[in-house]
Amino acid sequence: MLIKIILTGVLAVVLVGIYWLASNLFFLETAQYEVSMKEGDFEVRDYSELAVVTASMQSPEGDSAFRRLFQFIQGENARQEKISMTTPVFVEDGKMSFVVPDETLRKGVPDPTGEDVVLEDRAAIRVAVHRFSGHANETSRREALAALKNWMAEKGLESEGEAFFAYYDAPFVPGPFRRNEVMLRLGPDS
Repeated sequence: MLIKIILTGVLAVVLVGIYWLASNLFFLETAQYEVSMKEGDFEVRDYSELAVVTASMQSPEGDSAFRRLFQFIQGENARQEKISMTTPVFVEDGKMSFVVPDETLRKGVPDPTGEDVVLEDRAAIRVAVHRFSGHANETSRREALAALKNWMAEKGLESEGEAFFAYYDAPFVPGPFRRNEVMLRLGPDS
């Protein structure tokens, strides 16, 4: 009888865990885009203007940008309102950005109250993208960027500016299942 109670409890915990993962990781709102070219793990995308909340990754206090942005969506804002997590997390020019969800845009985005957390509008952009898996590190990012540049050269696509990255998964998602992307803005002739 005791074993049956323990197994029932373990099963309940596992089911709650699966429900939490499914509702918090797999059904996150994702920034919308249109694909104009696709070839394997490479794409050309058009993003509309996006509202983002951004923090510098070089904080004088040593706080992580992710932590400060997470605190913003957990209620560290003018209305002490929780905001849904979205994907991807963009990293560009020493800054990290979370996309503001549509529901929050409709209601009005509360002002950040945290140090070095700001609301910004990202202009509409056309980008070349290479999707890669694994835990993103200096080597994997460098290799992904080289692959993207090679593909762009084959397609006659010209880039503008520096590469930036998009991350879609929580840190505990196993490497082979992770979705990472490197992006380059396309020039006007691409």
